[in-house]
Amino acid sequence: MMKMFLVVLLALTSVAFAQGYQVKPGDTLRLDVMEDPEMGRSVLVLPDGTVSVPLVGHVQAAGKTVPEIEGMILSAITPNYVKQPHLTVSVSSLAKPKRARSAVTRRTFARSAPAKPVITVFAMGELVKPGKMTVAPGTTVLQLVAEVGGFTRFAASKRLVLRRTDRAGDVKAYRVNAKKMMTGGAKPVVLQSGDVVVVPERKLFE
Repeated sequence: MMKMFLVVLLALTSVAFAQGYQVKPGDTLRLDVMEDPEMGRSVLVLPDGTVSVPLVGHVQAAGKTVPEIEGMILSAITPNYVKQPHLTVSVSSLAKPKRARSAVTRRTFARSAPAKPVITVFAMGELVKPGKMTVAPGTTVLQLVAEVGGFTRFAASKRLVLRRTDRAGDVKAYRVNAKKMMTGGAKPVVLQSGDVVVVPERKLFE
């Protein structure tokens, strides 16, 4: 009896957490639509607080609760269905907290061999495994696509968007034709730390 009570209490606590928790950059959300299994996917909350959703585009998620995000996405996708779909949004993983190294750890790290330099980039949209990636400096857009398992069958590979923040803090967007790059018809695009590569959904006759 006590065991059953604890299970129910844990479930209620989890629901309360999901209802009141405000999503943060770095969290991963799970989207599922009962009527459309192809919509099911995990999406990363980017540093600017947005997530990329098929049929919708970018949705502001950071600072909002799961029910609020669910309501926004449901309102946006409903016109694409004959009847209102059944959408479920959940937090599948939380952003990893930054840990401060102790003085002993810092001294030990200083004595160890220097680590190879890396940069952090983000891949989102119609990719097999979108998310936050750590890659070597000099990595190109195509190499990043390969790292995340390639494009999905819905990917618009001719019109990727590279979002890059300059030194002034302004975000600029650049059009990237990955299909031309794969055939040698365009020069490789080298990634910089903080870059966000967005692969949009292919249009009907594209």
